[in-house]
Amino acid sequence: MSLSTTIKSGSHTEPHAALIQYLLARLDHVHVQLDELQQDQPADRHHVLALSMKTYIAEIGACAVKGNLPDVKELCDRTLLLAEKVQPYTTERRADDYVALCRSLGQIRQLLVRSIHVTTDRVPSSSREREGCMTIAVGDLLAALHRLRESRTGSGQSSGHLLQTMIDEVEKLRKTRVERCGTTFLNELLDECLKRTIDFAMLVQAQVPLVIETLELLAKEKGEGHKELGDRLQGEVERTARLVSVAKQASAPQVACLEGVLGFLTMVIQQRVVIAALRYETVASRMRAYLSSISRWIEEEIAAYSVICDLVKSERRKKETTYPAWVLSPHTHVLSEMSGS
Repeated sequence: MSLSTTIKSGSHTEPHAALIQYLLARLDHVHVQLDELQQDQPADRHHVLALSMKTYIAEIGACAVKGNLPDVKELCDRTLLLAEKVQPYTTERRADDYVALCRSLGQIRQLLVRSIHVTTDRVPSSSREREGCMTIAVGDLLAALHRLRESRTGSGQSSGHLLQTMIDEVEKLRKTRVERCGTTFLNELLDECLKRTIDFAMLVQAQVPLVIETLELLAKEKGEGHKELGDRLQGEVERTARLVSVAKQASAPQVACLEGVLGFLTMVIQQRVVIAALRYETVASRMRAYLSSISRWIEEEIAAYSVICDLVKSERRKKETTYPAWVLSPHTHVLSEMSGS
């Protein structure tokens, strides 16, 4: 397995490197907001920054739970209590509270950085070789994945992109008469799906606020600023078009929302009709809601990743079959039925 893949040892699943990068990016937002919060902001701005900061910390904690990072989750809970101390607006500077909060954020960063440095070197080579030769019955795995989907749907949870992707891929193996598949193949497939999901989420959270900022600026100018903002608007059209493309690749939810925004921005830049300021505000509001939905989606996908990893491990242990290393080609991830041999 490559260094970018998830490390599995015993019953513990180490978090994917892409997840850690995602959480570090969210933590960067908190640091920026904390810096601004300490610069004697007006009461309304202080409230917005403090609330946003708490939201980000809570999100990091929630993702830490899904990604099997209990130490990070515990520290996030303590950090939230410190963030609450600086939330009320006051004209008196509370240096000690800010220092304590900053120190706690630094400890979260240290834990995340330490986690991302985990590599396959921690797993004995003999264990990795044995893992690479493990196989699972395709029919049993497919049945287990379908049961998992039914269970999640029955409890009101979304089946999600990652689970459906795994079902589709294993179904392809069954249709091509493959009887057993290697666990290395399954693990790499899971890792790649999660990486695409997190990469998209990071792109959204970096780019969508810029689109929102332009829309809010146009609303403030009562829709008259589109001529002066021509170059900037063109950049937002290109930015949103890229988001639509990547969203489709990641099978992200609400792609239609992004496509609608793209159509709106294209209409603005082509100056087809006069657009009222309220329309800009409405579209900006939709984009803010989209940001929130992506945060929830990424948490669901991380949770699904952990559940599927456990399922694969469970199915492997039920009917564990180990083949000598020479049986599996280094370029082949599955054992096909040798019919007629």
